[in-house]
Amino acid sequence: MTDHDKSLDQLHTLLQNYDHAMVTSLASDGTLHSRPMRLQAERLPDADLWFASTMDTTKGRDIEANPNVGLAFFHSAKEGYVSISGTVKVDRNRDRIRQLWKDEWKAWFPQGPEDPDLALLLLDIRQAEYQSPQQHAEGTEKAQEQAATGQDREAEKVVTVIREKDLGK
Repeated sequence: MTDHDKSLDQLHTLLQNYDHAMVTSLASDGTLHSRPMRLQAERLPDADLWFASTMDTTKGRDIEANPNVGLAFFHSAKEGYVSISGTVKVDRNRDRIRQLWKDEWKAWFPQGPEDPDLALLLLDIRQAEYQSPQQHAEGTEKAQEQAATGQDREAEKVVTVIREKDLGK
C-alpha cells in the first residue's frame, strides 16, 4: 500500500462520520460561495472524493470557470472536523453516470441518469486537515492544563495535515 493509499484510507475512515460537506467555490465576482452537497461514499479510481451535481447553476458555472474548491465537514467540536482543498474535474460521461446512478438522486435529477444537467464532480485533493474526536479531546485537555498552570495557550490545535506530497502527487 502506497503512502497515498494510506493517507486516503485515513481520510475516508474519518469521512464515514459525515454525509454532507459545505463545498466552497469562487464566484465570478471574486466572492466565496458555499453550499451543502452530499458526499458519495464509493471510492473511484480517478477521484479522491466525488459528488453528483447539477451544472446549469451558479455553482456549476463557478466550478467550470475555476475548479479550485474547499470542503468543510463538521458536526460538533467534540466530533472533530475535516477541511479539504482541491481541484474538481467535471465528468459528464453518461455511461459512468448510469453505472453510479442512485435512486435518491431522482429528486434533483427528475430525468434520471439521462438528465443533461447531471454531472459528476471528481475531486483531486491538494490538502486535507482534520481533527479526530481523539485529537479534539487531547487538544482540550492540553488547553485546560495550560490555563490551570498559567501557561500561554499554544495557538496550534492538535490536527493532522495531509499535503499533496503526502498523497504522492
